[in-house]
Amino acid sequence: MTFADISAPPAPAYQNLGELGALWEHVAARPHARVLEIGSLFGGTLWYWSHLPSIEILVAVDLPSDWEQVADDVREAREHWSDWVTPRVPVFVNLSADSHAAETLTTVTDILAGSHFDFAFIDGDHTYEGVRADWLAWSTLVRPGGVVAFHDTWPNADRQEPGVVRWIDELRGHLPSIEWTDPDGAGIAAFTLPS
Repeated sequence: MTFADISAPPAPAYQNLGELGALWEHVAARPHARVLEIGSLFGGTLWYWSHLPSIEILVAVDLPSDWEQVADDVREAREHWSDWVTPRVPVFVNLSADSHAAETLTTVTDILAGSHFDFAFIDGDHTYEGVRADWLAWSTLVRPGGVVAFHDTWPNADRQEPGVVRWIDELRGHLPSIEWTDPDGAGIAAFTLPS
């Protein structure tokens, strides 16, 4: 299966599909049995992760949206996440929780039962402090040689997330990375953790 073979998600994914597809192919080519997503909004990206060919565990950590104009639609979509994901993923955990809270990290650590994630996608808090805190907390649960990716890493004319861009600029100097940018996208960067 390739990214192009996956049908459109039943809810929006707020990523440029060229960028997301390149990341999906990158992850699919590596060990990826255990996947974490921080920040899911409607769940469109969960749909794509659930189609990874060898996925066994998918964990979503996200707070309900306070973005009033979409809050009802987000709540409606979330009621169906298990229906979309569980036919393909043996273990799906949806945590409506703060990714910065210590108890959330403890809960997910307990779910892993001594193992680690192979891949984490961070697209939650877009402030510099928030995205940095997500990295510091959640990258510790990704195995050596695993991948941590971020969305909104490159400013474009329509969308700019200076906090994420600043953090990614700092992280680039410390770890091997690959970045996908499309003129109509907002950038996705993937970092490989030291083995």
